[in-house]
Amino acid sequence: MSDTIQLRPATATDYDTLGELMYDAIHNGPSQYTDAQSQAWMPVPRQGSDWHARLAKQHVILAVQGHEILGFMSIEPGGYVDFAYIRPRAQGRGRFRRLFAAIMAQAAAAGETDSTGLPRLDQPDHASGPVRPPEPTPWSASKAVRPTRPPVAATSQIT
Repeated sequence: MSDTIQLRPATATDYDTLGELMYDAIHNGPSQYTDAQSQAWMPVPRQGSDWHARLAKQHVILAVQGHEILGFMSIEPGGYVDFAYIRPRAQGRGRFRRLFAAIMAQAAAAGETDSTGLPRLDQPDHASGPVRPPEPTPWSASKAVRPTRPPVAATSQIT
């Protein structure tokens, strides 16, 4: 197989493969999360009509070698980078950088960059961002794997 990587837009026929790729990256790639946290975040690969509808609203770029999809990145209208995943065995070879450069070009062409000229990587009101899995609930993980945080002040003063 050639070592050449091609970038191309995703089509609807790719979407279930992207759900499997995302699952592979979360469960088999390097991670700061425990197995229980990864399982709570994504217990099965994404697929089906909701997954397809979400991806269909975005510009999705694939890194492909031969006929195999090795990674993907997506950007929503408005310039928010929603998904960015590389298969674990394909990491460390500059594929993320190539996908990000392509997404940056897409965002710039659409006028969807922030003041730095970069697409947005944060969206606090986003329903399910790619950066952090949900914290395990008491019934989904043992106390030993639940992350701890300092308490948040319950009151604030507005002047």
